[in-house]
Order: sequence, then structure tokens, then C-alpha cells
Amino acid sequence: MGAFPDGDPTPPPGELAGAFSTIIGVAKWIGLGVAVIAMVVLGIMLITSRSGDGQRHVGRLGYILGGVFIVVSAATLLAFLTGY
Repeated sequence: MGAFPDGDPTPPPGELAGAFSTIIGVAKWIGLGVAVIAMVVLGIMLITSRSGDGQRHVGRLGYILGGVFIVVSAATLLAFLTGY
């Protein structure tokens, strides 16, 4: 059987490499900041909710954590594939 080709990632040339790394880092921090704000809003909703509504609000926590997972894993996977 033939061997698979070596797929070592190569970074973009010149100034593009630094800009790409900066964009990935900023996107990750913005996503995490939005997640923190969403958790604070969720906490406020839980505190101010009537009895019986808490379960509905806690269900939204899964959506928030899922969004955090997608943002962080996408940025990390992209950085890994490009060699950063």
C-alpha cells in the first residue's frame, strides 16, 4: 500500500501570518466574552424568575455551553491546521 503524503501545515507568508494569528485570537476572546455575558444574563433571569420557570432557563445553559464549545474548538482546530 502507498504511504499518505506528509501534511505538515505551513504558515502564511510575511505579515499575513501575524494578522491571521491575531484574528483567531480576537475571535476566541470575543466568543468567550459573549459567553460570560450570556451566563450573567442567565443568572439574572434565574434570580428574577417566578417559581417553576427556572427549569426552562437552566435548559438555556446547554445552548450557552454548546456555543462556547463551538467557538473555542473551531478557533483551536483552525490554529492547529494552519500551524499556529
